[in-house]
Amino acid sequence: MNNRISFGGIVLLIIAVLLLVGTCSGSQSYSTSSSYTSRRTYRSTPTRKPVTSTTAAPKASRKPRATSKPKDDPYNASDYAHVDDFYYDHYDDFFDYEDAEDYFDEHN
Repeated sequence: MNNRISFGGIVLLIIAVLLLVGTCSGSQSYSTSSSYTSRRTYRSTPTRKPVTSTTAAPKASRKPRATSKPKDDPYNASDYAHVDDFYYDHYDDFFDYEDAEDYFDEHN
């Protein structure tokens, strides 16, 4: 019985191992030649026409907004647009979501 592996068998074994490693590693081969062509595109921005009017537009009346003092709101809840954002930033400072929601509602 001949237990020797021929030279061709070793080459085939090496090729099979390389193919197996190449497909398992998921590596991608990249070309060294650059296929990128530099092309700049410019968009013209529309120009605004000045608004000319002989009468001034009436200003909308605004209600004065009650502002809280910084010491009244240590978490700056008024800086947040939604309670979820406030809760995710200060989740460890409140007992639960409802507690943070109550605080947010009081300071907005």
